[in-house]
Amino acid sequence: DCGPLYKVAGDNPTLPTDSWQVDTIASSPTNGKDMTIFENDTRGDSINRQQLFVTLDSDIAVLNDTGSPTWNPNWWVTTQGHAGDSALDTGVPHPIEYFPFRRIVLLGSRNRIHTISRPNATSNDISTPARLTLPTELQIEHIFTTTTRAWILCSHRFGGNGKIVEWDGFSETYNDIHDAFGRTPLSGVNYREVPIVINSQGIILEYTGRGFVPMVRNGQQ
Repeated sequence: DCGPLYKVAGDNPTLPTDSWQVDTIASSPTNGKDMTIFENDTRGDSINRQQLFVTLDSDIAVLNDTGSPTWNPNWWVTTQGHAGDSALDTGVPHPIEYFPFRRIVLLGSRNRIHTISRPNATSNDISTPARLTLPTELQIEHIFTTTTRAWILCSHRFGGNGKIVEWDGFSETYNDIHDAFGRTPLSGVNYREVPIVINSQGIILEYTGRGFVPMVRNGQQ
């Protein structure tokens, strides 16, 4: 867990080196797991706004930046009405990432990817539970994107090698599953449109166009 949220102090901060303070807006999350910013919209506002999505153990809190920001601490369960089979799995990571190419938010919950989308700039958000289901032995740990692909990093629940799942954000199922050369791929970045991943063995992996291999530079792994 990440704990409480910190923000740059002041109404109009200009630099990340400015003073920081704990967010004290009512219902601000105190046990956030991950967060992402959804794109601007114009629903009933005179200016565009953004939404900050923060995942919790069993819910999502959403901050609506409307000039007088307010938190909805139970957005997934209460506002979207996802309880029971559509509830978030507890006790697991809930990585969340905005995928600009498809204009959707990807939310991981054990071996499922839920999506959040908006049909147009003046519509309310629509969530689709279990838009993508991965093999049951995988647990989603982290998500990042390149321009046209989402890369879903998964640990292996039963001790095998973890996997890096490739998805275009549109197809009914994932496009490919790549080996992570270790039980858990920890994190990944988009480096000039090349996915780079580091795993639990400390190995840096790079995508070749066909799969991931340990990175070698000047003859050294």
